Amino acid sequence: MHAGIMFGVFGIFLGFAGILTHHPCFSGKFPVGVAKYLTWPQTTWATRVTCTHHLWTLPLLLSTSGGQVPPSALGLSFVFMVLNVCLSRAMIPLDVNQSVRVPQIQAGSNNQDEKNFKLIKQSKYLNVNLSHELWKDIKIGILQINYDNPPVFLYLFRLLWRWQCFNTIVYFTLVLLGKVAFAGNHHVCKPIVSNID
Repeated sequence: MHAGIMFGVFGIFLGFAGILTHHPCFSGKFPVGVAKYLTWPQTTWATRVTCTHHLWTLPLLLSTSGGQVPPSALGLSFVFMVLNVCLSRAMIPLDVNQSVRVPQIQAGSNNQDEKNFKLIKQSKYLNVNLSHELWKDIKIGILQINYDNPPVFLYLFRLLWRWQCFNTIVYFTLVLLGKVAFAGNHHVCKPIVSNID
């Protein structure tokens, strides 16, 4: 149950808000910008599909826990996010350059078999967990933490305290939702324990 809340409560909350509000039935825009990367041309189909975990993780957590989210989950999410962001910063670069072979048909030739291949260098943007910079699509002032190109430590400090504030807000929202949604249902998932003497 603890693992369910640790997987980026902040990202889940803002990702859901971004995806929901981008739907044509709503505003058609990404008000925060956190999920706008889904519309970037270089975003792969696999990335678009796997980001759906932001939509089903929290309902799954609440339904399997009977609506109970213990305080230790918030503490674990703090620890997990600090480790996650710091390891992402240390081990994953901002982007990766790669060479791609692109077929080109010779000028004046109608024969599709006469192809030349040209190597084109492309950059794949990674920036896992925003560990290097905020996405360019995030325009909200209080979230702007790299406007002055801060040193790494200051950037990470700014990122993590905001992230933890949002995690705390979402945690208490989950606790309230769990109490409302499961009022009167005192189902608690208990570990299976065997009585071995």
